[in-house]
Amino acid sequence: MKLHELFESSEKSILSVYGKQPEHNPLGFDCSNKGMTSLEGASRSYSAGFYCFSNHLESLKGAPEKVNGTFDCCDNQIDSLEFAPSYIKNDFYFIDNQLTNLRNIHKIIKHVGGEMNFNSNPIVSHVLGLLLIEGVTYVNLGASGPKAMVEKIINKHLDERDVFACQEELIEAGLDDFAQL
Repeated sequence: MKLHELFESSEKSILSVYGKQPEHNPLGFDCSNKGMTSLEGASRSYSAGFYCFSNHLESLKGAPEKVNGTFDCCDNQIDSLEFAPSYIKNDFYFIDNQLTNLRNIHKIIKHVGGEMNFNSNPIVSHVLGLLLIEGVTYVNLGASGPKAMVEKIINKHLDERDVFACQEELIEAGLDDFAQL
C-alpha cells in the first residue's frame, strides 16, 4: 500500500494538501489557512516552528511530537490537547479554540520554552498542571472575568513552581475548579 493511500479519506490533511510528507524547512512549516481538518501526515519532529492556525481542525491527532520553534494552532475548533507536541522550544499559541479545561496538560506537554497562550478558549477548570511544564515563562488565559485572576495567580507562581501554594491561593480566591491538575 502506498503512503498516500494510507491517508486517503474525506479529510483534508497535510498529505492531501501537499501530496507528500513535507520536507524540513529551516524557517518552519506553515500549513495555515489551508482548510485542513487533519494534521495527519506531519513529520514527528520539526527543526523550526509549526504553524497550523486558521484551519478546521477538531483534533491535534497527527501533530508533531517535537517542535524546535513556536507551535501555533490558533483559530481552530480543538477541544482537547491530546496529541499535542510534548516538546516545544519556544511559544505555544492556542488562541480561539474550544478548550474547557487543561486537565493533565503536564502529562501531554512536557516542555514549552516561552509563553503559553490560551486566550479566547472557554477554560473553566484544571490549570495547575501548567506549573509542572518545564520552561513556561508566561501563561495567558484571557484577562477577563475569573480567568484574569487565575492568570495572575498562575503567573505569580511560575518562578518557584509551587503547585500547593498556587492551589491554596486559587481556593482562597474562590476559584476551586481551576485549582486542580
